[in-house]
Amino acid sequence: MNCKFCNSPTTVSHVKTADIYTCQNSSCNAMFAVPANNFSKQPIRRTPEPVRTLKKLKQNAVKPAKPKIPPVLTMQDLFKKLSLTFTDYKTRNAQIELAAHIDNAVTNKSILFAEAGVGTGKTFAYLLPLIQKYFQSYPNFGPIIISTRTKNLQEQLALEDIPTITEFYKPIYKKVPDVILSKGRRNYACWSAIDRLKNTKQINNSEHKNLSYWYKGSQWGDLEEAKAPNLASAVLNKVSADNCQAFCSIDCKYRNMKDHRKITQGIIVTNHNQLISHLKMITDSEDRRLWFNPTCLVIDEAHTFEEIVRDELSNRMDFRHLFGLLTRVYSKYNHIKDALTGKKVLQDIEAEIYSQISAEESIRQKIAITKDLSDNIGFLADLLGKAAFSVDLVNSQKKNSSDADDKLFSSVEEANKSVTDFHKHLDDPNSILWIEKEKGIVLIQAPFDIGPFLAKALWQHLPFHPVILTSATLSVEAEFNGVARRLGIKDRKIMECSYPSPFDYKKNLKIFIPKDMPHPSPATDGEEVDEFTKVVAVRIKELITRSRGRALILFTSHRRMEYAYEYIHAQKLPYTLLKQGNAGPNEILRQFKKDTSSVLFATGAFWEGTDVSGEALSLLIIDKLPFPSPFDPIVARMVENAIQEESDPLQTVIVPEMLTVLKQGSGRLIRRETDTGMIALLDSRAWNPNYHEAVVKAMPPGLWIDKLG
Repeated sequence: MNCKFCNSPTTVSHVKTADIYTCQNSSCNAMFAVPANNFSKQPIRRTPEPVRTLKKLKQNAVKPAKPKIPPVLTMQDLFKKLSLTFTDYKTRNAQIELAAHIDNAVTNKSILFAEAGVGTGKTFAYLLPLIQKYFQSYPNFGPIIISTRTKNLQEQLALEDIPTITEFYKPIYKKVPDVILSKGRRNYACWSAIDRLKNTKQINNSEHKNLSYWYKGSQWGDLEEAKAPNLASAVLNKVSADNCQAFCSIDCKYRNMKDHRKITQGIIVTNHNQLISHLKMITDSEDRRLWFNPTCLVIDEAHTFEEIVRDELSNRMDFRHLFGLLTRVYSKYNHIKDALTGKKVLQDIEAEIYSQISAEESIRQKIAITKDLSDNIGFLADLLGKAAFSVDLVNSQKKNSSDADDKLFSSVEEANKSVTDFHKHLDDPNSILWIEKEKGIVLIQAPFDIGPFLAKALWQHLPFHPVILTSATLSVEAEFNGVARRLGIKDRKIMECSYPSPFDYKKNLKIFIPKDMPHPSPATDGEEVDEFTKVVAVRIKELITRSRGRALILFTSHRRMEYAYEYIHAQKLPYTLLKQGNAGPNEILRQFKKDTSSVLFATGAFWEGTDVSGEALSLLIIDKLPFPSPFDPIVARMVENAIQEESDPLQTVIVPEMLTVLKQGSGRLIRRETDTGMIALLDSRAWNPNYHEAVVKAMPPGLWIDKLG
């Protein structure tokens, strides 16, 4: 066969699933695979030299001898042995039962929804049975994929928890499984980028020497480790593998990590975004998968999975980026009138968006709009295509086009593809559309129902593999049916279990919900601030004075957070006041933990994942019940569907969505067995008989009070 790319003669080698053809033309040197049995009609271009075929990688992989297998231990025996091995480990019945459920699901190759309250120890509950299964079945069990939402949990698993468990097993099996911490490419350094940086003014010789020394001693070039040489983040960004090319050096640790990830039989710790990228490659029928043949998948922090899937499947139009791009084209090539016309069309789209939203809605994070602007977006895509063609034509007429010219052409071509894809998806009845306003308008299109994607990419792809979905907040009023349906799970055996937190909330927690708060209503004509916001600020002052600071305040509104912060700041209380946005989230949390009498005003992401234990936090204030915004396009579509199905949207959509967020937020206070404190929910509607019982179930089972002594 001749080369598919330059038509030169090739040589062929055979692997199990394909014929690998290597071009003999030294200027091409392409490698491509033609899958066996006509699996795909399209040739798949492979990485040029150094050649890294999956077959060669597996041939070079070190395969330790299969260990002698001792008798399988029950979960009870395992955790008892664990408590004897580690003196600071305390046996918990709920954790043992949860581990037994997970062990059973893995044995029966089932899907398991495992809800585990704070302090249950869900991480060890899935690691212990999974790693035992790995050893018992080695080398026929693996790889194990563990996916999380946050980088912090990824690093905790890969650098602390898994090594702890594998060391526990090491005396029994005389080995430990391979563990790969797999992050996005921008988290790794690329050797070629480091090498190129040497001859620039962005780094001096001493800094380059330190960076090179660190890199050579690093396993995979994880930039998190590079903080040791104290290099500026701007320099580290320059050497990230974000721009790692197919022809990168064979010494590139990022590429070596990717190769190793494909052949490992051990444990891969990844994140939801990367897992979804992998699933998208599967549905595209491309042989660029990040790993092969996983034996088991764990989705930790699973309550966020649906949101991240939708985000990864979305298309975005960033108005600032497009305006800037078209301005650059017209400034450099002012005869390309399509760029100027494109700017005018963008302005028309912007005006059309503002005509669909009221002034009140325009301050919100997500603003639902209609698809009436479809024609304008299609016209913009055509103009971008013409502008890209014109730039390319000008460059082709030059003897030598500059790198800047080539990059400008690539940028316009990429923008044309992005806007074209955006326009194409607008006709999909499953499509929802909204804008997000921060420093400018970003128009976002995403699928409402992500179930079909997951059904094809995940559940059908792993029909006989166990999948564990675990979180502290998965169910709504002990029901998992809703999340299973939204994740597209059909025709699979589903198991479920739920374990409340083992903490003594009745002894350690009070829940204060005053009955005399005004109803949360918008400001009336002539009022700058509504009455509810004013009273909330006064109550916050009273509460943090009683607690002597040491408080986290979670708001459902940025506007209310700003008002309360300014009001409390004017009172000149003797506590450090911290506010989300005044520094990065990690830095804000570091300051809050360090200054144990400080007060943190926060919203958004701080409702979940915030882990502050001990004396730094004894009071959690929630301004009001976190009912979803009616302007949220996803909620609006859910309400619309509920009405069409003749069900009550309040009980089937609004309240369940509120309870999920409330459960997350109220879980921020008691993080350890010795923690004590009070949750103050400043919303009298929690006593409303329509959903009082549901609110009680969503919050930790502390002692409810409506007055302070």
